Amino acid sequence: MVKYSLELGYGLATLTRYYLHVVIKRYARFAGLHEEMAHCHNVHHSTAMRIWEKTQCQCAITDYLCHADTAHVYSYLRENNAKFGEDAMAAVLTAQIRDGVV
Repeated sequence: MVKYSLELGYGLATLTRYYLHVVIKRYARFAGLHEEMAHCHNVHHSTAMRIWEKTQCQCAITDYLCHADTAHVYSYLRENNAKFGEDAMAAVLTAQIRDGVV
């Protein structure tokens, strides 16, 4: 396990996956979000989606997140494709309602 040290104003803290988990839960609580839905994987997933939005490159996600295989990226992209489908259908239905077709 890789450990980093951070100066957080109250002394030295060890930056571990567990510590990040605690910090993410704390900020979720402050933001009024359900703590059980906030965890390190959310940050991992959000990072992957931001990289995809900016680059449209699977290899950029794989390399940045240190995945061993590009196939791991497909789970992120499947979710993104579903969102594209939902957005496209919402646009079609909105246009039909606006034009009086529906």
